[in-house]
Amino acid sequence: MPKKILAALLLLALLLAAPLDALRAQQNSPSDEITLFLAKQGYAVLGVGNLPDVNNNPVPTAVYVLMNATSSNLDSQAMALQALWGFAAIRKYLPQATTLVSILRDRYFLVLFVTDNAAFDQFLTQQVPAQAYWNAVRRNVRILDTRTNTLVSEKDFSGGSQTTKPFTQPNFTSQQPACPASLNEALLLIQNNYIGLVLRFTIGGGDWGTHDYDVPGDGQRYKLSMPPGQYTYTASIAAKGTAHGEPFEYKAGNCYPLTFSP
Repeated sequence: MPKKILAALLLLALLLAAPLDALRAQQNSPSDEITLFLAKQGYAVLGVGNLPDVNNNPVPTAVYVLMNATSSNLDSQAMALQALWGFAAIRKYLPQATTLVSILRDRYFLVLFVTDNAAFDQFLTQQVPAQAYWNAVRRNVRILDTRTNTLVSEKDFSGGSQTTKPFTQPNFTSQQPACPASLNEALLLIQNNYIGLVLRFTIGGGDWGTHDYDVPGDGQRYKLSMPPGQYTYTASIAAKGTAHGEPFEYKAGNCYPLTFSP
């Protein structure tokens, strides 16, 4: 492992160790908190859920987070850190999970990095060397080709993943991790993963009134600035259906990711 990657892993361990010891009361669901946590690191979350067992029933202790990959290089610092941030988000907001899975989507490939809670905790508390920990995770990577629903080799992945991705990367970047909302606004970060389909989004309430937006189906995360307040929303895509948001208090200076995916 290059020294700069090892240094980054050690820094990540130091940054994450303390916050995992205690959880604050959450207003949002764990999935929403994971999405917001990772959005602040510059990652576009496509979904959070439970892995299925052999009978296709969800396993409560096996949790995955699916993100757009920020790199196509399996040995890059960017991919290593993204996988680790995924583990950290699951560990932080779903502490009952024992199997942690970061799934990174690159074109039609899904790259799966897997760890368990005990091993990740040992990494965070530096009971195991960072290089040894990541080598073990990296060694067991699995790559799924969604076109054929089969596992493929790293060579197959490397040969096909360097072209344009179907989802545009979000406005957030890893060099700009903080929420950009000002002290007098709330930012709604809307992402439409129904590629090629326009999402009709209506939000409002109170003195602010009602506002309509058309969100392109390009996987981009768009920033919608709002005055702080309690609002409801309606989101619809022709021939796909309509979603309704319950009244929610959007606070000044905060960002709220909202992703619509098939």
